[in-house]
Amino acid sequence: MEPNAEGREFANQIEESEELIEDPVVAEFVNRIAQDIARNSDTKSPVTAKVVHSTQVNAMAPLGATWLCTSL
Repeated sequence: MEPNAEGREFANQIEESEELIEDPVVAEFVNRIAQDIARNSDTKSPVTAKVVHSTQVNAMAPLGATWLCTSL
């Protein structure tokens, strides 16, 4: 499986199984930080960031997609 396909499959699994935080202020804040980091890195891939409601301290970043847990 190609890396982008793997990332999309993992993203779909996360978004189907976890509760995403839909607050537009939170989403904008987190995505802006992710874009700033990407802009100052060597990545050539698009980057997205979302927030997952969770009590676990965790973050996931498979192939350009990032999910931060609310406990962070």
